[in-house]
Amino acid sequence: MCEGNNNPFINYLKEQRQKKNLTQEQVAERMQVSTATMSAIERGKIEIDIRMCMELAGIFEVPVVDILRFWEM
Repeated sequence: MCEGNNNPFINYLKEQRQKKNLTQEQVAERMQVSTATMSAIERGKIEIDIRMCMELAGIFEVPVVDILRFWEM
């Protein structure tokens, strides 16, 4: 996984979280992971699986296919 701002998936996650006015802590709580884990995901330090993509789609209220389109890049 690419790190930093060069990763379309990471940029998409941040954008969707900010559109919903959610903090990393709030998203982490809903996903039942630590805030540190959510931060690492958004920095490209941790890769997520399909289950987490589905959870994020639910949290951000976007179609799963939108998340997957960026996840596969």
